[in-house]
Amino acid sequence: MSGLINAVPTDRTEEYRNVFVFLETRKGAIVKSSIEMIGIGKEIARKVDEKLVCVLVGNNLAPAAEDGGRYGCDKVIGAESPDLADFKTMPYAHYAAQFIAEEKPNIFLIAATHDGRDLASRIAVKSRTGVTADCTVIDIDPNERILLANRPVYGESTLAEILCKNHRP
Repeated sequence: MSGLINAVPTDRTEEYRNVFVFLETRKGAIVKSSIEMIGIGKEIARKVDEKLVCVLVGNNLAPAAEDGGRYGCDKVIGAESPDLADFKTMPYAHYAAQFIAEEKPNIFLIAATHDGRDLASRIAVKSRTGVTADCTVIDIDPNERILLANRPVYGESTLAEILCKNHRP
């Protein structure tokens, strides 16, 4: 018996719309790397005429949600509770996966912070999709709406382009 969960391909990728960005916060403020992801997400969403939806999980999120709007999020969704005041991988992943199931984003971006790396893999398992980590370039094929992710391989001497053709987000 394998410990791996096989991702389930979808034959209805057109049902998946919009670009999601997880906004990591510390002490109520959006961390800089998440702000950078908003810029990347906004550019990708613009290329395929979709919305940028930012996701917050935590407590006292109103200031961060307002900042998200100022930084370029078209919509901010979130889960708020005093129990979520400090980062906890499994509850945060639960809410993010719930938003994915409900909203069906085409792409979900998370900054490669310590917490972001931990969270991304958990969300991928819960959502039965894949993860591409350590990307140096993220783009989208505007015709196919396929995420194009480049990451270093072979001791960082080569870049691999990873295409997510059959799974969403």
